[in-house]
Amino acid sequence: AVLRRCVVPIIALMLSNLMAGSGPSARFDRFSIDNGLSQSVGTCFVLDHKGFLWIGTQDGLNRYDGYGFKVFKTDPDDPTTLADNYIRTLYEDSKGVLWIGTDAGLSAYDRTTNRFSNHQHVPNNPNSLINNRVWALCEDDRKQLWIGTDGGVCRMEIDPEGDTRFVRYSHHPDDPNSLASPIIRGICRDPKGGLWIGSANGLNHYDPGQDHFTRYQHN
Repeated sequence: AVLRRCVVPIIALMLSNLMAGSGPSARFDRFSIDNGLSQSVGTCFVLDHKGFLWIGTQDGLNRYDGYGFKVFKTDPDDPTTLADNYIRTLYEDSKGVLWIGTDAGLSAYDRTTNRFSNHQHVPNNPNSLINNRVWALCEDDRKQLWIGTDGGVCRMEIDPEGDTRFVRYSHHPDDPNSLASPIIRGICRDPKGGLWIGSANGLNHYDPGQDHFTRYQHN
């Protein structure tokens, strides 16, 4: 909460100064490994509802509280740690769950235990994640999480018993209503409930009513 109270007014002041064309120059504080950051390449960021700034890097996840960093890394001998240290994307859903897309699966952070639950691709299991390299995350109007990967997109479904399954969508050459490419780099929800999905071969719009995609590509 302290960090949120500090960050929001600073951003507002910076924007007002930029628009007015006057006022003091913006000042930036630099953080590096010397300050406790796990690695110097920041790949993604999110400010959560509690005011913590989360920073993904190529070697670990960092939580900044305004004073210092807490670092989270994977431990091959502990399944309740991160799926992988290479963090591709971060997303906080409507329930306050922090989701972490990595090079080896999808992780969800449990704030009460400081542990993680992981979801990964399982061969011959069509209900598992379609691919382990996760690049994009977005929640739809039904509060279901969509996951963009190097193999397509998945929609996460949780049944009343708490079991999780992933509904898969990918590129099919003979189906013009499928994704333009399985390699996904971004997902964004629009005001009408649709999803815009950026791929390696164009833009896709998902219509939840029709459960299919419309492709927008360069001619």
